[in-house]
Amino acid sequence: MGWVGYLIATRQPRNAVGWAFLVAAIAIAIDGAAHEYALRPGPSNEPGRDLAIWIDGWTWAVATAGMLIAFYRFPDGRPVGPVWRNLERVSLALVGSALLLSAFVPGPTLSSGLSNPYGLATLSAISPALTNAPGSPAMLLAVASLVARFRRSRGIERQQLKWLVTTVVVLLLVTILMNTLQLVSPGTASLAQIILILGIPLIPISIGIAVLRYRLYEIDTLINRALVYGALTAILAGLYTAGIGVFQRLFGTIVGEHSESGIVLVTLLVAAAFTPLRARLQQAVDRRFKPAPADRQRAAASASSLDTELAALRADVDGLRRDLREHIGRSGGTT
Repeated sequence: MGWVGYLIATRQPRNAVGWAFLVAAIAIAIDGAAHEYALRPGPSNEPGRDLAIWIDGWTWAVATAGMLIAFYRFPDGRPVGPVWRNLERVSLALVGSALLLSAFVPGPTLSSGLSNPYGLATLSAISPALTNAPGSPAMLLAVASLVARFRRSRGIERQQLKWLVTTVVVLLLVTILMNTLQLVSPGTASLAQIILILGIPLIPISIGIAVLRYRLYEIDTLINRALVYGALTAILAGLYTAGIGVFQRLFGTIVGEHSESGIVLVTLLVAAAFTPLRARLQQAVDRRFKPAPADRQRAAASASSLDTELAALRADVDGLRRDLREHIGRSGGTT
């Protein structure tokens, strides 16, 4: 996140997204250092431990505020409109209240579980579990602003938003899949955590690609391939699972026991169905997400007409340059 913020801030210093990412990255780094120091083995009265516990308890709110600003102002550095500018202020006020609660509500902090050394007795009626509650509606409002911007977007802005939306959707699907696998096989919990940890940085990376417009239009190809091969994988996995069950039962009825021949036969059938099924899915996705032939022809005709006009303009400029040189030459000047 820090590198993405640095790249955006140095190349587009007026874009608030880069600076918001830098603030969030610095807060995360400080929070991580404070958390490690607060939980390190050693005496409880070690110098600086109380300060580390306290800082670890509220720096998450600073990072959240940075992410809120980035979401509200992605990709051009400005809110969608006056209404969303006011909602951005409301969201930041909610996160600010969560910061104050996290910093001064007595009891165990949500981050380290250690007692807040600077908790105020006047706030003892508030449960520590509620200190981060205002952050949830703030994030929901930020996501709503992205939805509103996506619905209004056109052209380049739509392509930029596609990068972030696609990344978020993929991470949500992976999260759902991993949670399902954990229910079926609890031993996959560590694998799910690793995948999510590796996947979360994709959000700032996609935002960086979108803001800097690096390979901006590659997202259409990625979406196309994801739809085709994602649907293909799901269909083939379903066919394979169902086929094994059917053939195992069929062989069990005929020969009285399970046979490996059913697995081999199903594998061959699934392999044979791969190419034609992929072609059908590719055609379906192309019909849905690619422009119609008539639209492509009109676009090609427009491009050809533009090339012709540019060539004519270039010829006019060359002719004007020759006329100027001849006029200067006749008047005794130099070219």
